[in-house]
Amino acid sequence: MPFLMKHLLIERIVISTLSTFCWYCTSNSNKGHQDSAIDASIQYGDDSVETQRIKTAKDSLGTMFYNDKPFEILSLRKEVTLRYTGPDDTSKCKDWNLSKNEITSIIKNSEPIDGTYWDLAFAFTTCEINGELKQRGQVFNYSLNGGSWFHITCRDTSMIFGDLKQSHRKYFLKAPQD
Repeated sequence: MPFLMKHLLIERIVISTLSTFCWYCTSNSNKGHQDSAIDASIQYGDDSVETQRIKTAKDSLGTMFYNDKPFEILSLRKEVTLRYTGPDDTSKCKDWNLSKNEITSIIKNSEPIDGTYWDLAFAFTTCEINGELKQRGQVFNYSLNGGSWFHITCRDTSMIFGDLKQSHRKYFLKAPQD
């Protein structure tokens, strides 16, 4: 096998492996860490082995957000969006307010949901509270919707949570369908 093809094959395998295991977001809080390297090896049918040293940023991968672990709400701002529904819903947003403590309670007591459940069971309103939160030095963006759900993002990773608690229905404009 020509050298270039071997090289491309090794790169493809390493990228595929890393993208499979490292699907969580990266963090600016990891800047300044020293670089390290990993060895990637491939064995061919003729029993020859090629090893390539690949530099990676040590600890450059961030962490997933875990709503059952301690976190801090850094900011919140109320917004009206037309991404989900039409302009006739915007009047409901004026009186919808949540404190940092209420948002913290909602996030702590919500459950991760998948896209299908989110689409079928939860309402989409024009009312949102957006902001940033911090967990273990990692900053995440959150967007809490008046339809009893929110998503937390960091770079290219987004997690959706739904609040299914009966006691939390008072915090939202619309409850999920049970």
